[in-house]
Amino acid sequence: PFRVSTLNVLADIFPKPVEMVIQSPLRRQNHLEIIEKLDATILGLNEVTITILTQLLGSPFIQQNYYVSEAAVVSGGGTTSHVDGNTGAGSAMTTKPNGTFGPHGCLLLSKIPFQELWVVDTTRDDRKNARDAVVGVFKVSDVSGEKDGGEYFAVASQHTLAYQNEINYLKRKTQIANICDFMVSHLEKKKAGGHATTPKFVLMGDLNMHYLSEDGFVVDNNLVDLWAETNYDATIDTFPVGYTYDSQTNGMVSHYVPGENRRMRLDRILCTPALLSTFSVQAPCAMWATDAVDEGRCVWPSDHYGLTIDLTTTTSSPAKEYTPNPAVKALLQANAKIPREKPTYNMWKFAGAMPYHVWFLGKKAIGY
Repeated sequence: PFRVSTLNVLADIFPKPVEMVIQSPLRRQNHLEIIEKLDATILGLNEVTITILTQLLGSPFIQQNYYVSEAAVVSGGGTTSHVDGNTGAGSAMTTKPNGTFGPHGCLLLSKIPFQELWVVDTTRDDRKNARDAVVGVFKVSDVSGEKDGGEYFAVASQHTLAYQNEINYLKRKTQIANICDFMVSHLEKKKAGGHATTPKFVLMGDLNMHYLSEDGFVVDNNLVDLWAETNYDATIDTFPVGYTYDSQTNGMVSHYVPGENRRMRLDRILCTPALLSTFSVQAPCAMWATDAVDEGRCVWPSDHYGLTIDLTTTTSSPAKEYTPNPAVKALLQANAKIPREKPTYNMWKFAGAMPYHVWFLGKKAIGY
């Protein structure tokens, strides 16, 4: 299958009390194992640091199977950078040639070669809160194996600003709109048989959609939410909640963030309907990186679960135009109208959890 996947790996640059809980060296080794088991065609990672990147690039599996965005050489400047050519992950990369990690960033790993690679500033006039997205442009023929028809598609890995407040809600809305605008305008310039084609792209990552009403961002940008679209159950007219940040099932979350009690669908794989005219769904969107690394020590691969979906090249020629499920769109539109929820996590929750947290850190300090 053509497998597209995403995961926020959780950075490894926190103060010692946090690192005692999240056990980054143990998690980094686990990342290599679960990435190899997943065997994605294109994988987007968020919160990648130089240490994480170095370990990834040292993996024989990654070296033999993937082009890696941050291992490529960038030319050009401004708010976007253009990569010419392709560089595999065979070298030991301990610097940040693309300048996307500050102090962590997004990474794309791809089994098919990048035709172009862009680093996109989605905040534009707010570099203090900059969250650069990484966009890879690919040939459809590199997936289908058929004769090159001049068709391209793009995949973006994005990590928007977190936190449940009005200011960051608006910043996320802008960041998502800006990356979509970039891919639409860039892909519209690509020609297939001398004619402009409808943009085909995937937007995935930790989009930090804290509020249910942020489902409206999907509709506003004319996208398909692949979790909702492929897991919709017509018999009950809904789709599974799909929490990718879940304090009830991920035992590391409430230890990493004392008193955390929230469950949210922060991570998404979104795409344009045109992409689903070229690639059809082979298996529904599913979660991965859900198993504990060491449940007894409350260590998981990340505080997030990943998402993955299997696609395949459509066989009909010409490809039939894909029409998103109107029932799913209606559900997303209904969520968009819900007033923004008040945060259930606050300083009182944090303070109440501290006695247990101090005891838990004491256990960690003596080697538990």
